[in-house]
This record gives sequence, structure tokens and C-alpha cells, in this order.
Amino acid sequence: MDDIVREAGTSRATFYLHFKGKGDLVAALIDDIVPFAVARYQVLDALLVENGPALREQLHVWLSEWLDYWIEGADINHALHQAGMLEAEVEAHLLHVSETLIDSLERYLGSMPEAEKAGAHDRALTLEIMTQRIFALASRSRLPLDNKDVMEILVGMWFEVLVDRRPG
Repeated sequence: MDDIVREAGTSRATFYLHFKGKGDLVAALIDDIVPFAVARYQVLDALLVENGPALREQLHVWLSEWLDYWIEGADINHALHQAGMLEAEVEAHLLHVSETLIDSLERYLGSMPEAEKAGAHDRALTLEIMTQRIFALASRSRLPLDNKDVMEILVGMWFEVLVDRRPG
């Protein structure tokens, strides 16, 4: 806490006027990123609804841009996810954000038959959480594969889950 208030140029008392603790601070940092992330997933939603012949390539571009974002913000993304591993409330907040991202695929999920919607949501959520972890590792050069190979694998997985498994 001393490092945080020193870096912020404030006192502990001022910090506690704004946040209940470090978990609240981390949640606020995560919340600052949510509008950008939701906008990214709305782009994906549009691509999935259009479902054009170039969808696989568009999915590759979308995931590549997302990985670039993770690489550019590797330190903060790593710190946020590390906080999630240490603090249950931060982990719950990160999982809620993942659900928010998948919920933002409104047109895609809305195109599903009602009986298929929950399963499609759960598959997409699992994929999103898994991709976050892979991107966290890739952004810090901790994967035993190069990013190009990782992207090919992820594109295949996202395509299979979101496109090939789509009813009809």
C-alpha cells in the first residue's frame, strides 16, 4: 500500500477515501478497460452475424489485434491477472468482465435457438477465459510457441466454437 500511495503522490487516508482497499483499486482499473473491450467484442459480434466468406481471416485479424493490445499493455494486464490469482474479489470481478464481453455478442447469441443459447454462451465464455490466459502468457513471451503458431491455433478454436458449432 505504501508503494501505491507513494506512486500516486497521495496519503493512505486519501486512498481510503476513494477505495476500500487494493481490490477496489484493481476493480476500478479493470473497469476503465471494459468499454474498450466491449467495443472489441461488438466488432466480433458484427463479424459473426455477417458470417461472410472471409470470416476466418477476419477472425484472425480480430484476434491478432487483441493480442497486440495485450502485448502493448503486458505489464498492466499481467498485474491485473496476478491480482486476480491473489484476491478472490478481483478474480470474481475479472470473471464478471469476461461474462460482460460474451454478453456483448448480442446479435450472435440472439441468432441462436433458445435451446442452444446457454450452451453457446458457455462455450464462448470458456473460450474467452482461456484466450485471456494464453494472451497473458504470450504477451510476456512465456509460451513455448511463437505468437504466429498461437494465433493459428486460436483462430481454429474460435472458428470451431463460434462458427462450426452454430446451429443451422
